[in-house]
Amino acid sequence: MSSADGHQNSGPAQPGPHRSIPQSDPSDLDARDPSLRQAVLHTVVTAAFGVGTLIVAAASSDALRTALLLIAPAIMLLGGLTALVRTYLAYRSGRRWGVWQGAAWFLLCLSLMVFMSSGSVVLNTE
Repeated sequence: MSSADGHQNSGPAQPGPHRSIPQSDPSDLDARDPSLRQAVLHTVVTAAFGVGTLIVAAASSDALRTALLLIAPAIMLLGGLTALVRTYLAYRSGRRWGVWQGAAWFLLCLSLMVFMSSGSVVLNTE
């Protein structure tokens, strides 16, 4: 590549005004990085709260059952959105973000499945 004064520029392109985001190697399984443990714990605790709410809903009266059947997928949805925020924060700081993205997708799919299965009970269209 030649510059305006005719000299050859063989070096790498200079970074523009944009800030570069640090990237981490996905195959780097550093034992000091607690991302995997934290993501699994977040997913298990969120799913346990959601399933626990469903169990309490099964043993409740009609009005409370309806409320709990709507709260259970909301708990999992909130956990999935929280995992997406953690994904973004990990990505921006250059840490392992893929585990948080996996946790987010799992919780979002789980919340959709729980909502679809409990929706017929809430609407009384069994």
